[in-house]
Amino acid sequence: MGWRLQDCEEQNRAHPRSFFIPSTAERTTLKPGQLVKLVFLTDDPGDARAERMWVIVQTVTQAGYVGKLDNDPAQIKDLSAGDAIHFGPHHVAAIWSDEPLGFAAERKAIANRRIVQEDRQPKVLIYEEPISPKDSGWTFLLGSETPEDMNDSEQFLGPNLGWLVERYPGLLPVVKNPVRGVYVYDEAKGQYRFDGLPND
Repeated sequence: MGWRLQDCEEQNRAHPRSFFIPSTAERTTLKPGQLVKLVFLTDDPGDARAERMWVIVQTVTQAGYVGKLDNDPAQIKDLSAGDAIHFGPHHVAAIWSDEPLGFAAERKAIANRRIVQEDRQPKVLIYEEPISPKDSGWTFLLGSETPEDMNDSEQFLGPNLGWLVERYPGLLPVVKNPVRGVYVYDEAKGQYRFDGLPND
């Protein structure tokens, strides 16, 4: 059986809190040489339903782009690295960044559940030295938590650090080079500023 590309805009509209994509401006202004991630779907019951693979943009066309597949598929038999892939901005799931979090993206953070479930931007970030290899050291708050909230584990979730940064890209400049401290969101500047050390 064949394959098709997933419409990532459609998937994002259906699942806005769990399926994130780059902005429209980023997806419509790609340049040759950029690396983008596309989702390849197959209906073959013997294959995985989807493979996420990187494609190198080679040509900008009226319909979108032509790129070169940069992966060898694990499941899709009629695709190979180097194959030409025609795609549009709506197919782009991710764009390679020169500032990835690397292995830290899989580490767990502590976040007010409203940040995760209600798309409320974190306003206060606290970084302490991680206590285990799976711990990112980061806590993300709304800034309105009461002492009772802080002592109630039901008010918090443990998302991956990479998930949070994908959802809130403004976090990246702070979390990519963590320094112990408290960071507060400056509404006027639209960025986080260092606000001192955590209370010991």
